[in-house]
Amino acid sequence: PDFSILFLNSLAHLQHHYWHQDLNKEIKMSLKVIDKIFGRILKEKGKNESIVIINALSQRNIFKKGVFIYRQIDTNKLFEALKINYDKFEEGMTNDIHIFFNSDKDKINAFNTLSNVHLNGEKLFFLEKDVNFKNELFYQLNYFKDVKSNDYFQIKDKFFKFFEYFTLLRERTGEHIHEGDILSEKVYFPKKLFNYQISSYILENFSKED
Repeated sequence: PDFSILFLNSLAHLQHHYWHQDLNKEIKMSLKVIDKIFGRILKEKGKNESIVIINALSQRNIFKKGVFIYRQIDTNKLFEALKINYDKFEEGMTNDIHIFFNSDKDKINAFNTLSNVHLNGEKLFFLEKDVNFKNELFYQLNYFKDVKSNDYFQIKDKFFKFFEYFTLLRERTGEHIHEGDILSEKVYFPKKLFNYQISSYILENFSKED
């Protein structure tokens, strides 16, 4: 099928960071930019072409709900402190990392170590073994409460000052929810469906045209 996907993340980013009770200048700026983008797309759209707009993950406002986002300052320093042997790592946009290992033994040791890191009695990391790549591990910082300046995270009998290894990005103002909306001209969708079903309706639309 002949179609293109345009992914716009600016509004979602601003909802995470600047979605206060009022419609502030940051949100207004983002809406104006998105409006101009859609205006150009509609202007260039051919007579037989159709547009589908999907916010696969929408958000809800959590301003002043106490959701804090932290990020590691120096990943090498953190892994060295926790005695994790690794080959390389790839950092995500916020506080998630893919770690690659030279052996399955190193991966298992890292998984066990990171699984046992706690802050104020709670696990500090969410961990997931990659089923497709045997020597890869995904981890994300999974603590969203207010951390005090003198708080320590620990593994067994070892304690590390939190803010020597992590920094506060900001208090989050928006968070993802499962519900979303679809706006469509010619591709018809049912009133309710799951994300994974969207592609089949788009492909079915092309088969109808043939």
